[in-house]
Amino acid sequence: MSKSIERRMIDALWPDQKGSAWYPAEGDGMDLFLQAKAENLESVKTFISSLADIRNPLKTTFLADLEKEYGFPINSLVLSEATRRQRLAGLVFQGKTTGSPDDLQRALDDSGFDLQVHVNSPAVDPDAFLDEFFVATCGTATACCGNEDAYCSTIGGEWVVTGDVINQIPGYLAACDIPEAVCGNAQAVCGYFEGYIQIPIEYETPPSNKWPFVFFVGGDATRDGSGALLTVDQGFVPIERKAELKTLIVKIKPLHSWCALIATYF
Repeated sequence: MSKSIERRMIDALWPDQKGSAWYPAEGDGMDLFLQAKAENLESVKTFISSLADIRNPLKTTFLADLEKEYGFPINSLVLSEATRRQRLAGLVFQGKTTGSPDDLQRALDDSGFDLQVHVNSPAVDPDAFLDEFFVATCGTATACCGNEDAYCSTIGGEWVVTGDVINQIPGYLAACDIPEAVCGNAQAVCGYFEGYIQIPIEYETPPSNKWPFVFFVGGDATRDGSGALLTVDQGFVPIERKAELKTLIVKIKPLHSWCALIATYF
């Protein structure tokens, strides 16, 4: 059996003296001790060598620390290590962008999203692609046990223009038909609240003169003879990556553009 470089280094440094103590028999205690020392040095060498890739998301042994540095939540319980490395690589290796559709497509691919970018040219009304409806409703053939499509979700789309804009209103504790609104309760007074209710503000479809600034992100698409979009299929995105996807789109796209995101979260 060939000796490792660490063991050969120890042997080379071993004193060249007379006597059996300086020539350990193979397989005996001293030989095994020196072998253990060599294996210990090998583990140190392996660790130090790995530091060359400490900032490489595909190879780093400090994945959680690198995720934290780049602002990713650590979803080790819901995302596989391969997915975590791929989404991180999409950001680390992104480089400079011009905000073009190709740049966004490349970022989606690098992050592991199975989605496509479709330019709205010639411009068509985006409302035709954004109408939402439920996948499964009571009384339909879809909503039955054993049907793999019988899950709670909607099909359609949503606008992604900027980060989430939230409207906050007081969460009043004194209102009709709630448990706190009873005689003798010190909190049952007009205007009493202890916190706020956050209501996301949704964007409405822009007027027709802004349609050329709209682009779509979703599944496969079909176009007519003029090149105008006819259909855009649903894309499918894991629910735990929803916020990550929207953040990526907002980061890449130009400020003046509107993204019509057509995706189902599962």
